[in-house]
Amino acid sequence: MTTFNEIYEQYYNSVVIHVNSQIHDQCTAEEIAQDIFIRISKTEYDETIGSVKTWVFSIVKNAVIDHWRKKRQQTVNVDGYVNEDGSAGFDFISNDADPTEAKEMEDQIMTAIGDLTESQQRVVTMFYFENRKQDEIADLLGFSVVNVKVTLLRAKTALKEALNGVYLQLG
Repeated sequence: MTTFNEIYEQYYNSVVIHVNSQIHDQCTAEEIAQDIFIRISKTEYDETIGSVKTWVFSIVKNAVIDHWRKKRQQTVNVDGYVNEDGSAGFDFISNDADPTEAKEMEDQIMTAIGDLTESQQRVVTMFYFENRKQDEIADLLGFSVVNVKVTLLRAKTALKEALNGVYLQLG
């Protein structure tokens, strides 16, 4: 039988490295690793389910998924896109962000959207902020539905690259 201390000694560094490779934040990876080993300490290892390593990394996988689910719930929600003066504006709400962080996220997101091509900006605005369907966007812009899908994909890719660590849910 493998003891908790043996599991901890053998796998802690590997767990932290693996989690960090998935979330790209060393401090958070260490916090998640601590949570993982708390779970492990409270759970009895069953030798019939496979090797200890398989068991540990299945817990790791689930912890990383849980992290991203929580992160998604804490992502920026966007409400509206035009200020009273007619300029583009967003009401960013985050479960954790203080007003300064929310403003910083807003600025980063607005800059990233502004760096998109004109057609990408129009499609992103219509799809995410006006909640229009892809076929409706295609009709309004004179695009094919496939072109709208490709434009959205390219825009999402560009935004993810531009936002480096600012998590924006692009469903």
